[in-house]
Amino acid sequence: MRSLKTATSILAVIAVCLLSGELALRAAGALWAPASVLVLHHRIHDEDLGWRLNPAYPDIDAWCFRNESVPTQVDVVVLGDSQSYGYGVAPELSWPRQLTALSGWSTYTIACSGYSPVHGLAIWDDVVSLQPRVIVAAVYAGNDLYDSFDLVYGYGQLPHLRTKNDQRQAQIAALEASGRLAKQARLVTRMGRQPWPLRDFLRDHSTLFHFFRHVTNGSAALAGRQQDSWQSARAYALLHPDFLYAHDGGAGSRTTLTIAKRLLPLDTSDPRIDEGLNVTLGALREMAERATAAGARLVTVWIPTKELVFAPGLNTQAVPQMNQLIVAETHVQQQVRDATADLGVTFIDALPALRHSLRLGEGPYPESADGHPTAIGYAQIARIVAAALPRRDQL
Repeated sequence: MRSLKTATSILAVIAVCLLSGELALRAAGALWAPASVLVLHHRIHDEDLGWRLNPAYPDIDAWCFRNESVPTQVDVVVLGDSQSYGYGVAPELSWPRQLTALSGWSTYTIACSGYSPVHGLAIWDDVVSLQPRVIVAAVYAGNDLYDSFDLVYGYGQLPHLRTKNDQRQAQIAALEASGRLAKQARLVTRMGRQPWPLRDFLRDHSTLFHFFRHVTNGSAALAGRQQDSWQSARAYALLHPDFLYAHDGGAGSRTTLTIAKRLLPLDTSDPRIDEGLNVTLGALREMAERATAAGARLVTVWIPTKELVFAPGLNTQAVPQMNQLIVAETHVQQQVRDATADLGVTFIDALPALRHSLRLGEGPYPESADGHPTAIGYAQIARIVAAALPRRDQL
């Protein structure tokens, strides 16, 4: 009995300490702006997009995107995901900011992890209010089809982009009822580990959680990625052979590939992924029409997966599912390319430039399983976009 009382007392003290710490951090965040970054989630809820970036964080503007400020007018608006946000690098090294440095065209970026360019269509009035000359829809092969599907079917935005086919609607509904695509995607991302509901709750509601997260390793999206050694990355990949493959092509050409993670969002044999493709193509069509009506020009940038960039140097027989990924991604890329050609929209393919950088051993991607480019990789995307943009006197 005495030991039970002692344990209860200890738990009570711990609970009081945790509650006190939670309240103290909340007060600090509310009273002192610099402290807010340490205790707040980097995303906030948004009715139209599901979420936006938290403007309490540095480099996040009043519209909750990664820009120095919200301009009254800008030359180029970029619509995309974390690849266009510039995950893992300082703001000035994201490819839209590097595009400004290369071309002199001012840019404004509407991009966030979990977005696709379709999210830009959901807030189109904001996009055209900036009076852009060019609107860039950056399509990332790695997860945009899933994210487009999730925006329209998961969050109920842009319902007019949903399929009109009753049989396909029923098929999608049945699949989602048996197991949501969002849950499947998260399970693959976590390499088969089941989500921990308590962690998700703390992530969404606890200032203590974010404080300790920042103190320990911060956020790669906001603070810059932290690189482990190649030996560590390779050892980790060997522990998870069903999800990771360590490829050593020499200095500047080493990386950890995530075949399964990239294959799921590209597998159009799943009606939901195929619908994500149809939603994306429909959105591009609508954006092209609306851009013209607003006196702007739509440009599409295709950003490949890291896996496809590395594909020519791989022994595909030794990498499970790699051939399947190559076929799936190439198919989706061709669908987007053909659709933009039919619309008279410029299609910019970043794949050749990234592969060229890889052949030179420049290290366009990190050695870890992170699928986002390094600053060098982002520079390659910026250069190819700058080269394809029309001259000012052509608009």
